[in-house]
Amino acid sequence: MASFQLRQFHFFKRESLKDLPEAFGQPDLLMASNGGDLIFLADSAGFIHIVNRKLVVRSFMAASDAHGMRITQMLHIHQTRTLLTVEENVSAATSRSAIKLWSVDSLLRHEDTQPVVVKYQQPTSTPYPLTAVAATPSISQIALGFAGGHMVLIRGNILKSKSTKQRTLHVAPEPVTNLHF
Repeated sequence: MASFQLRQFHFFKRESLKDLPEAFGQPDLLMASNGGDLIFLADSAGFIHIVNRKLVVRSFMAASDAHGMRITQMLHIHQTRTLLTVEENVSAATSRSAIKLWSVDSLLRHEDTQPVVVKYQQPTSTPYPLTAVAATPSISQIALGFAGGHMVLIRGNILKSKSTKQRTLHVAPEPVTNLHF
């Protein structure tokens, strides 16, 4: 009988990090996303923190907490180096969302950038919260899923905020929880 011996492979060198950035220690982090060599963290005050491989943090205000807006969705589109954020008014009885597209390169260069705001119409007269979002790599299409079961597609030249068209693709009795292209 042959006896088999298990081998262990050590692919990573374990090293404890001593000085973590403050963004990792905040108890009120709401969202996280990654892309390329960056980590994106959103907190309840409306700030987005961009952390690179060397753990250098760049923070900027994305949603105004004074107006009751809070970041509820975040997606990094690697091909166009764009960060898509969804902000919702959590203090109002009717939920109204704002979709913004941020240039990651401009944010990392510490430029004061203004996002491209994607305009869309609620699929029904009763506003439901936006529960899912997906975008194609070229950002020529954005799919939105709502808690009321509606799926909406926005297509066109979205980054230039020109000539976009919207269409309701599907209506289901259950909420839309995830979308993907």
